[in-house]
Amino acid sequence: MIKTRKNIVILAFSLVIISGLFLFWKLQKKDKISNQNSNGAKITQEQRNKLVFGVVKTTNFTKKTTILGYDKDLNLIADVDFPFKNVGHFANHTTFNKESYFGQVIGHEYNHEGKEILEVNLKDFSYKTYEVERAGLYTIAENKKNVFGTTNSNGVSYITATSKDEGKKKTIELKAEYISASFANEKHLFVISSKDDLTKESKIGETFLYIYNNELELVKKIELEQYEYFRISKIENKYYFANSENSENKNFMYVFDENTFDLKKIDLQTKNVVDVTISGEYYILGSANSESPHKGGITFKNIKTGEEIFHKLEPGADRMFKVDNYLYVLHEYENKNPTIAKYEINGTEIKKIKEVPLKIDDVPNDNQFVTGMFLFDK
Repeated sequence: MIKTRKNIVILAFSLVIISGLFLFWKLQKKDKISNQNSNGAKITQEQRNKLVFGVVKTTNFTKKTTILGYDKDLNLIADVDFPFKNVGHFANHTTFNKESYFGQVIGHEYNHEGKEILEVNLKDFSYKTYEVERAGLYTIAENKKNVFGTTNSNGVSYITATSKDEGKKKTIELKAEYISASFANEKHLFVISSKDDLTKESKIGETFLYIYNNELELVKKIELEQYEYFRISKIENKYYFANSENSENKNFMYVFDENTFDLKKIDLQTKNVVDVTISGEYYILGSANSESPHKGGITFKNIKTGEEIFHKLEPGADRMFKVDNYLYVLHEYENKNPTIAKYEINGTEIKKIKEVPLKIDDVPNDNQFVTGMFLFDK
C-alpha cells in the first residue's frame, strides 16, 4: 500500500514536471511566433492618430530601412528603423493597403540576394516577412490571399505567388521577357512585361498586360503600345500608368478597369508622368525624370477637354498624394537631400504652403535614398 502510494506520488510529480516543461515550450514557441509577427518599434495611439503619410528610406549595404511618418503640417511624428537593406526600388512602386505597407527586400546592392517581401503593420509598425522563390526581387503586388514577387534574370522573368496564410509558393516563367510593373486586386494579378529578344513570334519592346488568377493561371493578355511603364496609381477601381519618355515623342497614359478589364488610352503633352490623382474635373499628373536631374512638375489635365495646365517645378514631383484640398509631394533634387512639400489646390493653381527637408541619416560607408511613399488610413 505504501509502495503504491509512493509510486502515485512519483507519477504525479513526473506529470507536473512534464506539464511544466511542455507549458514552458509552448510559451517559448508562442513568444517566438509573437516576435516573428510583432517585430519592430511600437508607436502610441496618439502618434498614430496624427499620421497622414509615410516615406520609406533604405540603404544599399547596411541593414537599415526607415519609415518616416508625417502629420498634416509636415511635422515628423514617427521615425522607425527596420533591419533590412535595399527595400523597394527607385523606379518601381512599393504597395500598401489600409492596414499595411509592403516592400520588396532586394538585398545587397551588388548581390541582390533578397527574396523576402516585407509587410509593416501601419497601426503599430510591427512587421513580418514572406519569402518568395527567387532572389533579386524587382516588382511586387499583394491581395488578401497572396503576395506576388517578380524577378528578371538572363532573359527570363519569374513570377512567384506566396500564400499569406500557409507560405506555399508557386512560380511561373515568362521566357524572353522583362517585367516592369505588377499590381493586384483580390481575384487577379496584373503584370506588364515586354519582349526581350528578337524572334519570329515577337519583336523587342512588344509589351503586354498579362492577367492571371491567384493560382497564376493566365486569364487574358492585352497588347500595349510602347514599353517601360513603371509607376502605377490606383483610384477606386481603376489603375493609371503612363509610358516614359521615348524617341518617338509619344506620351500617353492608360486607364485600366480592374473589374471589366477595359483599357483606355489618353494622350498627354506632359512627359515622364510618374503619379496620378484626381481633383474635381481634372487629373493631376506628377512628372519627374527617374534619374537626376528630376525635372518635371504638376499638370492639371481637364478630364473632358484634355486641356493641360503645367506648373514647372525644378525638382519635379516624384511622388504625391492628395488629402482634402492639399497635395503632399516628394521632391528629389540632384545635389541635395529630398524634400516634402505641401501645396494648396485652388482650381488649377497650386500654392506652396510649407516645405521641409527629408531626414536623411548618416550611414557610414553607405547612403540612404527614398523608395516609397504611402498614406495612413484613418
